[in-house]
Amino acid sequence: MCEDHLLWIMARHRWQDYENFVRGIGTLFHKVLPAPARGIGKWAMRRGLVKRFWQQGIGRFSAAELAVLGTRDIEALAQLLGDKPFLMGEAPCAADAAVFAMLALLMDPATASPTRDAALAKRNLVAYRDRMMGRCFPELLKQ
Repeated sequence: MCEDHLLWIMARHRWQDYENFVRGIGTLFHKVLPAPARGIGKWAMRRGLVKRFWQQGIGRFSAAELAVLGTRDIEALAQLLGDKPFLMGEAPCAADAAVFAMLALLMDPATASPTRDAALAKRNLVAYRDRMMGRCFPELLKQ
């Protein structure tokens, strides 16, 4: 579900929504593209991804439909995690790495969306993200 569905919803929020793009991923282009190429580079990347969203299927949904789909994924993920510290119990596994990455990107403050709001409303998912962040990137929690 996370890799085949929620990933595409999150990517669409980050890349297709112009305000999210400008606040988030769009700010990184100055690091990888020379100044004369930035405008066209951003436009070409976004255009290509919007086309890919359509081809994949997630781009065919309205914003309201996307909100429902994303919220359903979050509900399912919160149910799966329940009150366990990690997906399969007391210790993290490979699936935790994938789910943590998805939630960390989804909960990024630069990307506003109903799916992000749904994830932040689930205390167990926020605690899970924080727990995994502490294990994988403790230096980022000190900032």
